[in-house]
Amino acid sequence: MISFTAVFEITEEHGCPFYKVDELFTLTNQALLLPMGKPACLLLSRELTTLLFKLIPLDKQDLA
Repeated sequence: MISFTAVFEITEEHGCPFYKVDELFTLTNQALLLPMGKPACLLLSRELTTLLFKLIPLDKQDLA
């Protein structure tokens, strides 16, 4: 399995009710880790997991 980790920092806020500037998200090959105590935003989660599938080609993933 390919090991992958990317950390994203919120640098601007445009009226998001959940996340604030300087909060971090971590995207790994197995999970999306959100800031502690914050709810999941389904739109953001979808965008980040779509990015993961673009970065790790399907034939390289361990589907077992």
